[in-house]
Amino acid sequence: MFRRRKKAKTERDLLSGPAKLCEALGIARTENGIDLITGETLYLTRGSLGKDERIGVSTRVGITVGIDKNWRYYIKNNPFVSKGRPSS
Repeated sequence: MFRRRKKAKTERDLLSGPAKLCEALGIARTENGIDLITGETLYLTRGSLGKDERIGVSTRVGITVGIDKNWRYYIKNNPFVSKGRPSS
């Protein structure tokens, strides 16, 4: 992941935001739109939260369209979640 994210100096820099995460994992724009439920090359699996972890919900950071929707789901107080302010 550090090889793909040449600018990252620390683990926090490595993954703090969706674009950084995609770059670190080698997910390209050509994969935009892949169905993550039924996909075979890129897909989500069920996980679980740690004992003290909680899900946070907010609007996306830095967008101007769709600001009335909660598009952003994250683990609260996780150091790898970008700290940008939700759109208002």
